[in-house]
Amino acid sequence: MKVTIVDMSGVFRAAWHSGADKPVSHAFESTLKAVRGYASNADRVVVATDIGPSFRQALSPLYKAPRATPAAQMVEQMRRCQDALELDGYAVVGVAEYEADDVIATVTDLCRACGFEVLIHSADKDLLALVSENVFVRSTATGRLWRPFDVSMPTKAPDKNARGLGVAPAQVRDLLALAGDTADGVPGVEGVGAETARTLLRSFVDISGIIAALD
Repeated sequence: MKVTIVDMSGVFRAAWHSGADKPVSHAFESTLKAVRGYASNADRVVVATDIGPSFRQALSPLYKAPRATPAAQMVEQMRRCQDALELDGYAVVGVAEYEADDVIATVTDLCRACGFEVLIHSADKDLLALVSENVFVRSTATGRLWRPFDVSMPTKAPDKNARGLGVAPAQVRDLLALAGDTADGVPGVEGVGAETARTLLRSFVDISGIIAALD
């Protein structure tokens, strides 16, 4: 069985911010068109969405601090998208205090346990951590399909469209934790940039291995 999971919140936000000079309904209409297109060849479709603030913001005030509080119109248009997609018959899933990414990761694990093939539509690089032989990510920003070897490709490959993160999918979360992620307000480890993080992960596999070798 082929399951498609769509990061509706990410698709909507991209449409909203790109349509500042367009009617307020632009993001609503663009999101519906995109999601319906992504869902066209799937046996089952799950639409993941954010609901309210994340529990991570309570853990760290820096988390996503650079992002402005969404306008009331934006919130309302996103709610309309959710309602319309539910009427289409898709499983629209959001959980209070969790993000669309959390929903996507949980549904992916459930599908993987059942032996299903999963295609995730999202522009969020965090989700590349989920990539495996039966789980793929299609970027909603570039259209690129990410498979395990795509994630592991060098960051400085001659073809910029073939550049990866330089680590295995299972190491993506450690890479972002070490190097930080300015888009999400994650500071990372002081003095450790992306290249240093990759070097450490090549030597010690993960953060636990790095901590064990500190001396």
